[in-house]
Amino acid sequence: MKGLRKMKELRLLYVGYEIDEVDEVDEVSKYLPPALQSLYWHKYPLCCLPKSFQANKLVNLEMSKSNISELWEGGERKVE
Repeated sequence: MKGLRKMKELRLLYVGYEIDEVDEVDEVSKYLPPALQSLYWHKYPLCCLPKSFQANKLVNLEMSKSNISELWEGGERKVE
């Protein structure tokens, strides 16, 4: 997944397999591209998205069977 950081114009990301290693999930989610419009992540194991993720263009978020309790650590965050 290291190549993800090079895909700056990626618009759709579908993670349909379960990642058990928290470090691997953190590595992937840390490099979510800023141009991302749709994110599908089945069984996302963390409780929130990383603060580094700029969701300015995100219009569709689907995280079925995930552990999400809030979008960003610390709660509400204004998206500009």
